[in-house]
Amino acid sequence: MILKNSKQLKKLLIISYFFPPSNFVGAERTAAWFKYLQDDGFYPIIVTRCWNDGQTELIEKQEKNQYTKEIVGNGEIHRVPIKKDPREKWNGLIRKSFTLIRILNRRKEIPKNEFKDLYFKSRDLILKDPNINIVIASGRPFEIFQLGYLLKKEFNITWIPDYRDEWNTHLAPAKKSWIWHKIHQREITFEKVWTSNADHFLSVSPAWIKRICDFIQKEGSVIMNGYDQLIEQPKGKTTSQPTLHLLYAGSLYAAQNIELLISTINTLQKEGRSIKLTFIGTEVMLDQLHRLRTLTKNLNNIEFKSRMSKAELHNYKENADVLVMTAFENVDGWLPVKMFEYFASGKPILVCPSDNDVIDEFILKTKSGICINDNETLEKQLNDWIEMKKKGKIIHFERNLEAGKIYSRKEQTKKLAELLNTM
Repeated sequence: MILKNSKQLKKLLIISYFFPPSNFVGAERTAAWFKYLQDDGFYPIIVTRCWNDGQTELIEKQEKNQYTKEIVGNGEIHRVPIKKDPREKWNGLIRKSFTLIRILNRRKEIPKNEFKDLYFKSRDLILKDPNINIVIASGRPFEIFQLGYLLKKEFNITWIPDYRDEWNTHLAPAKKSWIWHKIHQREITFEKVWTSNADHFLSVSPAWIKRICDFIQKEGSVIMNGYDQLIEQPKGKTTSQPTLHLLYAGSLYAAQNIELLISTINTLQKEGRSIKLTFIGTEVMLDQLHRLRTLTKNLNNIEFKSRMSKAELHNYKENADVLVMTAFENVDGWLPVKMFEYFASGKPILVCPSDNDVIDEFILKTKSGICINDNETLEKQLNDWIEMKKKGKIIHFERNLEAGKIYSRKEQTKKLAELLNTM
């Protein structure tokens, strides 16, 4: 990277609750922007909270909970200390009660909790440097949008909310409690108020852009997540061991039909076929972990691993034969980050079931795997892979690397830079 005089660069403030060194997938999006926007004529300024190295829980005692400023290349990172969270020493219903109080105590015009400190640091930076004329706030948490809204009101700068996820336009749960309705009505109000003065918005797929646009009446642009580093020639497993090793990495949600895979493996194991299935990081959603353990209690060779660093996860991917993902039922436009990371690893991707939408389109376009929607086809495919392993063959798909280039975080950040240059 060529270091330049910051006066030659366009200054951009990015408020991102999640950021390295935390180990949350939301941190990777803005970390890539910080890295690659510097190559496109921008001086990005990150405002985030303090995080422990590799932190995977929102509520942890902070080891280095003090303000720091880092100059990194042609950009800077401001880490803001956070106050001790009363939820830290509680679990279960008490912690949920504290969380509910936090949600219900939100105010349209006054930031609360750690968002207050992020706001004042952002405001102070703009006051000291009038060359900062664009602010992006990346959600979730969507309280971050309030900060962009308030900064726009005071300084009349260009303000862009970034929707990593949908807020009130996503599919509602089938069963809705009275408290869900109460919170939801407040959330609708907050989303419309806090985006009312936005100049544009970002999200990760065309379908989400359309729904959000219809809801908040603003124009938006697609900036996907993508992958960081592409492994062009992945290591293949040439062992003649007949065990087929499948790996599922990341959270599992109620709307994902993991039953298709598990029921098919159950059938094959009863027929004497050897399949190993590893889940990594599913402990984040405790109800879904319980669901998984219940579904797999009669299976052999099932492994559960806690969320881990990207380096550790890379080793597990290398030792797997096939990487598994499942689509959300009745949800269109969902492009999970793991899809891009799976592609970058070079390992075959098994999508079961598919979404018959953007995931299916990605797999076909990049030739990186296969999408299956029924037990019979899945059973045949798994059997074929087992036979390949018996013969010492590597399970491999010849990816279309050229088609996959656009999905790199670097290329997606170029799209963001082009958009910002028009604003």
